[in-house]
Amino acid sequence: MRLEAPICRGLLVICLALVGVTEASGITVRTPPFPQGDAKGVDQARALLVAEDWTAAESLLRQLAEGEDIDAVQARGLLGELLAQNARSMDWTSDLSVHLATGLAEEALGFLDSASSGDPENFRWVREAAGISELLGNPEGAVRRIHESWIRSPQPEAAEALLNVHLRSGNLSDAVELVATLESSAQLPAKDLLGLRFRLAVAHHEDGAMELGREFSQAGGDPWLVAFLTWEFWSQPELNLERLLAQYSRYLEDSPNIATYSYFRGATRFYAADYEGAQADLRRAVEDSKVGARANLFLGRCLVRQSQREAAQTHFEAALSADPGLQGEVVLGLLDVAAGRGRAREHSLALQTYDRVLELDPTNEWALLGRPLCFKGMGDMQAARTAYESGLERSSEHPQLLNDLALLLWGNGEAGTALGYFERAAAAGALDAAENLGVIAYTKDARFVEASDLFGQVLLRERDRPKSRFYRELSRYRAKQESTSSSGQR
Repeated sequence: MRLEAPICRGLLVICLALVGVTEASGITVRTPPFPQGDAKGVDQARALLVAEDWTAAESLLRQLAEGEDIDAVQARGLLGELLAQNARSMDWTSDLSVHLATGLAEEALGFLDSASSGDPENFRWVREAAGISELLGNPEGAVRRIHESWIRSPQPEAAEALLNVHLRSGNLSDAVELVATLESSAQLPAKDLLGLRFRLAVAHHEDGAMELGREFSQAGGDPWLVAFLTWEFWSQPELNLERLLAQYSRYLEDSPNIATYSYFRGATRFYAADYEGAQADLRRAVEDSKVGARANLFLGRCLVRQSQREAAQTHFEAALSADPGLQGEVVLGLLDVAAGRGRAREHSLALQTYDRVLELDPTNEWALLGRPLCFKGMGDMQAARTAYESGLERSSEHPQLLNDLALLLWGNGEAGTALGYFERAAAAGALDAAENLGVIAYTKDARFVEASDLFGQVLLRERDRPKSRFYRELSRYRAKQESTSSSGQR
């Protein structure tokens, strides 16, 4: 696609933004060029959004959106963002959900288009509308919105967003044409030309892409963009750790004090199982405002693998404190710490870590299963039973919890109660429980036909279970032997 004349007038400003990295939300906030007016209502809605009171925020924004002043424009934009967020979070795999999500996305698009028309200086609404248009499978609509926004009010974000749409939709020829149009201007600084060429070289997977990356880095290009595109380049078609390490080392030779490069090289060394080298790099990045949280996360992972569990947990907590969005990955790290402590028979410390996991994720199945094992390791079977029962209060039909509690009760001689839990676990899908019921039917009650059927059901769902296969054949033999004996007696 060729840029129209209005775009060409701002080439210098555009290309300064093309090499930047947008935040995860893709939102750039700009101050409108006209008075804000009484924004109490909009401020209240923003507070509700921050508090994640989505229902109240939507209700208030719908009221505010009915006006014609700047507050109404802001309300329509915020409402569009909220509806877009809801649409993205829906299940796009089932027909019914797709129908509902599409309707929500289209409503969001209407509010966002209205906001962008009422506030042409604010590219935030256009960016969000373009993203929703892509979500609906209409990249052409995204391109049209961005281009119209540029014609109304030329902004550097528009050119960056346009290039990104082309790359995401696989329209490399349009991306090349766009960059060629921008490069044709003699006003473009060398750094910006390098940035554009680097992005396209990575998209094309050209042989010279990494040399462009190093030139771009040496020219002062954004380190995060350089490092991320380098990772993208050497992760296709499969991750090439050796090449990544070499390239990040080149960047650090040129710019030894850039934390982003230290973080990426440290993460690469972690994946290469060079934990000492990874620690050295990651420690240089933990205080950085941009990569410090993830550097702490990877440092924690390194320390777990070196059995430095207390230090690992400290770094996981630091990662969470710096970036709450890492909670899921931090939980996985804490589970590794707890499991390591369990294997080292540090049952009390493992229990504390599992409790911390449950503070962050109250229904985490691994923590619910791990807590009773800690009590069993300490020899406190009553506390283990209480932990299983407490876990079932949070996840009432969890098959493994039911089965493990049944095993505990069976060992305590509470056969009747245990049998009920085994049956519930088997009904919930626990093959171990069904297998245990088969063993009970065979060994305790000599119900050989029933035992054979139970083992057969297990093998229908999972063929690779030697115990079930052995007992099924044994049950069949004993059932046949019993039948023959009964016939002889008659």
